[in-house]
Amino acid sequence: MRDLEQLPINIGPLNDGLDDIVFPPDRRRDQRKLDRAVIERCNNKAAQEAFQTLLEPDDHFAWAWFLSPEEYEQFQGQYEDSEKEAREFVAERLNEEEIGEMLDDISRSPLHVERWETIEELADEYRDGRYRLFLYGATPQFEGFIMDWALKNGHEVTKRDGRPYVRISGQTREEDDEFPKGLGKLIEKFIPRGFGDFLQDDITNLRNTITHGEIIEVSHERAAVCLLALHTLALQVSEGRLGVYNQEREI
Repeated sequence: MRDLEQLPINIGPLNDGLDDIVFPPDRRRDQRKLDRAVIERCNNKAAQEAFQTLLEPDDHFAWAWFLSPEEYEQFQGQYEDSEKEAREFVAERLNEEEIGEMLDDISRSPLHVERWETIEELADEYRDGRYRLFLYGATPQFEGFIMDWALKNGHEVTKRDGRPYVRISGQTREEDDEFPKGLGKLIEKFIPRGFGDFLQDDITNLRNTITHGEIIEVSHERAAVCLLALHTLALQVSEGRLGVYNQEREI
C-alpha cells in the first residue's frame, strides 16, 4: 500500500467524517463512505475526478451495499454470470432485521412524515409477500422522494399548458430553465451517475410499465431490489448526495 502522505489528499481532517464508519468495514456501504471521504478531501481536481470515475460504476449497485464485503464480492461474481441469480442472492439476505434498520434510516431522512408512513405500510405488503401491491405502491415513491428534496431546496413546480414543470433554483425565468416533471428527468437532473443509471434502467422502466397499465412480472427478487433502492435513495438524500447535474441520458 502506498503511504497516504503521497496521495493528493488532505490527511489532517480525514478522520472528521468517519465517526460513523465501522472499522474494519463490515458492510460495503462503510467501505464506500471511506472512498467518498478520500475523494472529498482530495486537493487535486484532476485526481479527484479520476477517483470518482474509477468508483462510479460501483454506484450502480449501491442498493446492494448492505452486504458484507465478502458477500458483495460474491454478488459481483454472480452478476457477471447471471444478473437474475445475483439479484436473488441479494433478496435472500434481506431479512427482517435489515428491513427494520432500513425503515429507521428512512424515518431519519428529511422527507415528509407522510412519506415515512407510506413506506412503512408498503414494507408490510413486502413482508406479507404481496409483491405486486408493494411494487404498484413503491414505484411512485421514487419521484416523491426526489420531489421532497427538490422542494426543500428551492426548486419550484410550475404549470404551463396544464403540465407540471420543475424550475431549477437560482435560474432565470426563461422556459429553457424548466424541465417536465417526471421520474426520468428528475433522476437525470438531480441524481449522481452510477446509482442514477441504475434507477433509469430499472425503476423508471418499471414505473412507466405500471403507469400505462401493463402487466408486470412479479417476483421476490424484483420487490427486494425495489425496496433496497428506495432505502438507498433515502440515504443519498440524507447524505447530501443529490444536486443539480447536467447529464444527458436515454430515458
